[in-house]
Amino acid sequence: MILTGLAPKSSHSVDLLTDLTDIDRKEELISALKEFMKSLERKIRRWHLISA
Repeated sequence: MILTGLAPKSSHSVDLLTDLTDIDRKEELISALKEFMKSLERKIRRWHLISA
């Protein structure tokens, strides 16, 4: 899966045309993906220890 257009909120420059809700949604998506990756990493480690 490849996601483009995701950047931390701190890297955005805000002007009158900036959609702040869009930035917030992207920030939430980044956070959810990080949590998913942490969970997946823990499961892989646990599986690796069980099968070793």
